[in-house]
Amino acid sequence: MLSDTIKYLIGTMTKRPAEMTAQELKIWQEQGKKEIREYLFSINQPLIYSKMG
Repeated sequence: MLSDTIKYLIGTMTKRPAEMTAQELKIWQEQGKKEIREYLFSINQPLIYSKMG
C-alpha cells in the first residue's frame, strides 16, 4: 500500500488523437514532450539522445 505522502495524478484524455485537428495534435505532442522532459528531470533520470555513428 502506498503511503499518504505519495500521490499519483491520473489524467484522462478528453479527445482521442485520431479525432484532433492538425493544430490540436501538434500542440498535444509538444506538450507531451515537455511534460516527459520535466518528469525525467524531477526523478533525476538523464535524457537519452540518439547515438551519433
